[in-house]
Amino acid sequence: MSREVSCLLEKYPNDLKLKEVEEKVNRSYKHLLTITNEKISNSHNFYEAELNKISDCLCKGGKNILKITLTLMKL
Repeated sequence: MSREVSCLLEKYPNDLKLKEVEEKVNRSYKHLLTITNEKISNSHNFYEAELNKISDCLCKGGKNILKITLTLMKL
């Protein structure tokens, strides 16, 4: 996740808005993943599979979430 941010921060090292967005996205992503993992550990079997799908998507999609956010910020 941080590779894309590092590249942008190298181009725009003084961009405080970029740094702020990076921090917010990272906090939100970590919070969402934490909640999902807590739900998985406390789940009953009937929805554990669905929570595992969400967790997998989050793990795979974290980079895309950040890329989308940073792309939108540049527009």
